[in-house]
Amino acid sequence: MTGSLGRNVESRESASSLQLTLEDPSVKQATTEYLDNLSGVIDNHFSVLGYVVAINGKLTNSDIYICNGLLENYGLNSLKQEQLKLLFINKKQYLSQKLVLMK
Repeated sequence: MTGSLGRNVESRESASSLQLTLEDPSVKQATTEYLDNLSGVIDNHFSVLGYVVAINGKLTNSDIYICNGLLENYGLNSLKQEQLKLLFINKKQYLSQKLVLMK
């Protein structure tokens, strides 16, 4: 499973283990950087209550929360899952990602 990281991130211990793949340092670093960038945007815009994500022009996820705090606590976990999807898409298949934060 090379995806957009440019190298195989499957575990040598068990190539079929999703958990071990997610624990790969490259995967952790990529998701941490992505979420840190989003956290900064959300922290600076208290009126942001939700998001919409599209990959290659197709809607993949959206959520609206009653307050910004819930978005920070729960929405970032959902966005982490979206980032993981992107990491495992083959570079040739990945065209674009669009994230829209909703006020």
